[in-house]
Amino acid sequence: MLPSRQWFQANSFLLLLGAVLVLAAAAPGLAEEDGPVPLALLKRIGVFWIFLNQGVSLSLGELGRGLLRPRLHLWVQSCVYLLFPGLTALWLILGQALGMHPDLQAGFWYLALLPTTISSAIALTAVAGGTVSAALFNCTLSSFLAVLWVPGFSVLLLGTDGANGGGGVDLVGPMLVRVSLAILLPLALGQVLRRWLSPLFEPRKKLIRRTNTGVILFLVWSAFAQGFLEQVWTRVGGGDWALLAGGVIVLLASISFLAWAGSGWLRLEPALRKVALFCGSQKSLAVGLPLSVAVFEGSPRDLGILLLPLLLYHPLQLALGGAIASRWANHEDEKEP
Repeated sequence: MLPSRQWFQANSFLLLLGAVLVLAAAAPGLAEEDGPVPLALLKRIGVFWIFLNQGVSLSLGELGRGLLRPRLHLWVQSCVYLLFPGLTALWLILGQALGMHPDLQAGFWYLALLPTTISSAIALTAVAGGTVSAALFNCTLSSFLAVLWVPGFSVLLLGTDGANGGGGVDLVGPMLVRVSLAILLPLALGQVLRRWLSPLFEPRKKLIRRTNTGVILFLVWSAFAQGFLEQVWTRVGGGDWALLAGGVIVLLASISFLAWAGSGWLRLEPALRKVALFCGSQKSLAVGLPLSVAVFEGSPRDLGILLLPLLLYHPLQLALGGAIASRWANHEDEKEP
């Protein structure tokens, strides 16, 4: 029996992601510096576009209304920026003992410091019957914190990079300039122009969302095509692949359990507990990929290897979140007369 049209629509991103990876493996030559694709320019344009959209879409009024639930917000941000890195540190103790690839270790740290998703966490909260305004506040706050938090942690990675001969500190200043131009500038510009651009963007949400998805897929293709071109995958052994898969599964299961259980300990109402689960356990591919381009450009690390934890975590979190939200939605439907 062939999958239904609804199945293809629900899994369209994962199918496109698979197609992009196949294209990267089949034609890595397209990513060559002197190839037909102006890779560097297109990546910078794509990153600028994504963060400009985020600046336009941020509603300060909605954020203000979300401040009324401080316990929830503190718990969600603690899950994203404290518990997840703590769990990652525990997992990497094992990884280091088993000789995990250094860039894969950096990839787990990069995943740990990323913000929660915006679109999927809010959508799953809505489907599950959670409080959408609280989810919007936490997702937006998390993204704001990431702009400062992730580059700061990356400075630590660059400054202590042995492969860089101890010269990583010299890259900190230029890296911060790149981050400001690539992220802070479009975010601020989007907020300044929100009054005029929002009426143009609002009726075209679907088109803009598809454009953003296209940019993300392009960034994935770029990272993996360059990885295949430089044969970085040959430097990741079978043990590393096992540690990658095991680490991602353990981290997703652990943070999901803690986010849900902790919200119960705090005696939050059920609708807010759903916000804590979805917003506290997810990591943003839409923010992570553009940030990686801005932060790690010029770094000696293999970006293709570094992004592997994020690229595996993202589809698994969608699969788990979708299954949970769907079950809760069906339960609510059964209770209706």
